[in-house]
Amino acid sequence: MNRILLLFLAADALSLLGNSLIAIVLPLLALERLGSVGAAGTVSLVTALPLVVGGLVGGLVVDRVSRRTAAITGDVSSALAVAALPLVDLVWGLDLGWFGVLGVLGALADIPAMTAREAMVPEVARLSGAGLERVTGVREGTGAAMIIIGPGVAGLALAVASPATVLWGIAAVSLVSAVCGLLLPRAVGAKPAGLRRLGGLRDALGELRAGFTVLGGDRRLLTVILFVTACAAVLACFQGIIMPVHFSRAGTPGLLGTILIAIAAGMIAGSGLYAAAGGKSRRRPWATGSLALLAAGVLVLATLASYPVILLGAVVTGAGMGVLSSVFAVVTQEAIPEHVRGRVFSVQNMFTSLACPVAVFTTGMAIDLSTLATTSLTLGLIWAVTSALAAATATFRELDERGDRP
Repeated sequence: MNRILLLFLAADALSLLGNSLIAIVLPLLALERLGSVGAAGTVSLVTALPLVVGGLVGGLVVDRVSRRTAAITGDVSSALAVAALPLVDLVWGLDLGWFGVLGVLGALADIPAMTAREAMVPEVARLSGAGLERVTGVREGTGAAMIIIGPGVAGLALAVASPATVLWGIAAVSLVSAVCGLLLPRAVGAKPAGLRRLGGLRDALGELRAGFTVLGGDRRLLTVILFVTACAAVLACFQGIIMPVHFSRAGTPGLLGTILIAIAAGMIAGSGLYAAAGGKSRRRPWATGSLALLAAGVLVLATLASYPVILLGAVVTGAGMGVLSSVFAVVTQEAIPEHVRGRVFSVQNMFTSLACPVAVFTTGMAIDLSTLATTSLTLGLIWAVTSALAAATATFRELDERGDRP
């Protein structure tokens, strides 16, 4: 594998692994130190808010500096914020205020790093000679792999060490990600040319509006981003509330982990298949086929049938999601002008950050008001109808139009 591609994928995977680990370890440490489930939940909520609030600012920063530098700075800052937790605990003792401050700082550091790496994908594809489809597919696959590896590594680490000790390891993961980024050539994610100096808040707001203008002026791009958000929200409903409630009520909560692993394994297989063969054929058959696969998988999950049936549905759902997300990632990379890529991707990340928790909350309310079976089947049917309507839209018919832009 090309050195540029290998370093980029390593930095991206390690950054995702660090985020996956801290998402598990931080609430446990908060519960251990604060002794309150409510306080631990507050920490999780507070650390999630910057992903929405700071996303737009992070996108503006990424579009005005070297994206390689933004990613490295974000990883180093994240490592420092994580390492500060055990240090503060040792010197003063962690309380809710410290958890909130350091959690917010860490989350704010992650935003530009995530957006910068996403914006670097076309340059990595060009400089490595790997092709956009291959880079995107492999990147989606490694991201899914982190879903499997992260919780497992966190569980093993917590079995042999305290949460405070594990935090040092998480900080080291972020630092290694930064080192991988540092080893990338400066040409990868170089600062966009022709930028003018910002004159103040009005200029900054104008540049933020430019990102929304690009998004609103491209029907295909807007539709793809909204549909990607909807896919993520539906998957979050099944992963975050429907499946946990189902297996908990069945008295087999341990089976939930295997279902989540099956979804991730399907995503790895689907994105890997697209990485290997996606660049050799038209995109529309890949998109419509994976959309049908995703809809079928969700419907199987929605039946809440026997464990083997749900397991099969999980694999099918993951495979459909893996291919579809890869196709849509290529389309968005081509459609977004290089100089606003960070801002548009930050808007996409903001949509997802808002949609997933709102969807999970709404699904939970629906379960309380009706039944789990009714809510699950209704969601599955709604998604099947939505998928059928989406496949007939102009956006899906235009997926093979190349959108390369300066």
